[in-house]
Amino acid sequence: MPRGVKGSGKAATVKKGAVTEKVPSAKKAKVADSAPAKKARKVYPSTDERIALADVQIERLTKTNDSRRALIEKTEAMLNARKVALAKSTASLEKVLGKK
Repeated sequence: MPRGVKGSGKAATVKKGAVTEKVPSAKKAKVADSAPAKKARKVYPSTDERIALADVQIERLTKTNDSRRALIEKTEAMLNARKVALAKSTASLEKVLGKK
């Protein structure tokens, strides 16, 4: 750093939450009055509501599991068909190699 120069030479960065322009005190008072002081606490669901939510979740998960089981069965059927085709092509390859 040369003599007589103050600072690091880097550009000043604006910090998060920093005020970039000065606001008159009258505006500050209005902003403070208009903002809510504290949020209301979220109401905890009753027993019946929790049971209803659990029933909905059970139905959703049951439907998802059933669809996944169906997909697995479909995929296994496709895999078995491909295994049979692979066995046939392997047998034909061995037959051709035997003729050579």
